[in-house]
Amino acid sequence: MLNYNEFNTRDSSISMFSSNIIYQKDILSTQDSYYVVFYYQGKNLFVNSDTLFYDTEPGKYHCIAKFSKSGTLQSCWRYPVPEPQNQIWLRPLSGGRLLMAGTTSNSSMDLGPFHLPCIACHVHDSDVFAAILDSTGAVLNARRFGSDYWDYCSGAVTLDDDGIYLAGYFYGTMFRIDNDSLDNTGVPGYSTDAYLLKLDQNLALEWLRPAGGKGNEITRQLGRTASGDLLWGVEYAGLEASYADTTLSGVYQNAFVAQLDPDGALRWIQNFTSDTILSMRGLDSDSSGRVWTTLNFGGELKYAGQSLTSLDNWDNATIQFSGSGEPLYQLHIGGPKTQNLYQIQALPGNRLFLSGTFSSSSLSILNATIPGNTPSSIYTTYTNFFATLALPAVGTHATAAGRAARLQLWPNPAGRQSPVLVELPPGSGKASGPLLVWDAGGRLAGYFPFEPGSRRAVIPAGALAAGTYWVSCPTEKGVATAGLVVVE
Repeated sequence: MLNYNEFNTRDSSISMFSSNIIYQKDILSTQDSYYVVFYYQGKNLFVNSDTLFYDTEPGKYHCIAKFSKSGTLQSCWRYPVPEPQNQIWLRPLSGGRLLMAGTTSNSSMDLGPFHLPCIACHVHDSDVFAAILDSTGAVLNARRFGSDYWDYCSGAVTLDDDGIYLAGYFYGTMFRIDNDSLDNTGVPGYSTDAYLLKLDQNLALEWLRPAGGKGNEITRQLGRTASGDLLWGVEYAGLEASYADTTLSGVYQNAFVAQLDPDGALRWIQNFTSDTILSMRGLDSDSSGRVWTTLNFGGELKYAGQSLTSLDNWDNATIQFSGSGEPLYQLHIGGPKTQNLYQIQALPGNRLFLSGTFSSSSLSILNATIPGNTPSSIYTTYTNFFATLALPAVGTHATAAGRAARLQLWPNPAGRQSPVLVELPPGSGKASGPLLVWDAGGRLAGYFPFEPGSRRAVIPAGALAAGTYWVSCPTEKGVATAGLVVVE
């Protein structure tokens, strides 16, 4: 039986074209409970058919709903805000307390008994805030800090010793908190520097660190490992960026992933560069300390001596590193049109959860094909997808469109300097994408078109190094696959 709770701001006394808004900000799972963080704007708030809050006048509120693990709503707390908060993060602390942190609007705000005045108080301004709540949602402490321009909080982490870590970026001339500050190394108001800081349980600053350069440095991800290290993902544009004593060389659009100890000391850092486009979309760590990151990219992506070339506008590289920063696994999800990954989560048993969208007729991930929505002749149609990968994931299994058929390959095994003829099996329908070749580690080794009007494709001589490969092709009726051995 499905157990669900639906929050809404429906009100029969107002028009369907009113400005009622509700949207989710964050979800926190603890040992005993789920917390859902959301913003709503309207007169009343309902959950299913029950009224949570009734007001005579509409307002704007930031809310935290607490659920049991079975999905029963246990409590809901709300905090009036002058404007929607851009980003909100909820993280656990000891004794049932919670950290609530994020980006404020350009207005002053009140959290419980704490008045948090704006810093610059003009339209081109936002600040960072942090608050500690008790187990009933009461605000125990709160503060606000930043520069004289836009400041953003892009992530929050708490460690087992109740260490509080915030990361983000700022546009202003100087980012200030307590007696410490960071100068913008670029052009204030036009370029950004990234920051990482630690607060104690009283929300006092313990340390503040920058990632700077002449271009834009923007925190995109902040996470932690099971052992209590920090994971920091930063994008930067321009020829270089630096953290502590480490300077990284960029090309056009770039990013880095760093693992730091709880005091901010660098354990390892990996640099990613692209000559066209690059966006960091996910960062996570599994129970063994391996680190996963995913990047959307175009053009040529380079990192750690590796190179990937996009097949079209937006492709995806999902990469696993060891606990000491060595690359272990690389998955290239690409093809015609646009593919975007938006979430990555490491699961037990060397598995990986992915979610995203694609605009082509289908999406191939390793040996599976996900069919897309019916395309429109007027506008681009996107399909949302969710996938769990068991890695290494080389083999056949039932797909969303049917069980895999077997491709016909000649010769097999093949010499390195011999072309390989590939033919679709009878009854598989037409090819709905190029022929994809993956190596034994799940890395995309190449893609090859089918001859126009033909059921055949050719892997050219010399295209593959000696080794074992998995060959797949999405078809109208599923996916056709086969193993290929290439010898010297």
